[in-house]
Amino acid sequence: MHGDFHVGQWLRDGDALMFMDFDELARGDPALDLANFGVDLAMRGSDPETVTRFTEDLVDAYRRHDGLAFDPRWFHWHRVVHWINRAYRL
Repeated sequence: MHGDFHVGQWLRDGDALMFMDFDELARGDPALDLANFGVDLAMRGSDPETVTRFTEDLVDAYRRHDGLAFDPRWFHWHRVVHWINRAYRL
């Protein structure tokens, strides 16, 4: 888990996509980071359909590569909390 996973931490080199920023790296629920990423992408003005598709693809990829069970209910809960947090900061 990262803690503040967002669009600005991705680096692209041709077809390669990398994540860089480990200052708040910790153990925890990965759904928190995936939800935060989707909310951050939406808050940057991205097309809602693109945000939904990309976030769903990211969650599906995580499920395929993670040895632990991923509970979509926690993902939804974290996403709601991140939206509330962002609304509070506006």
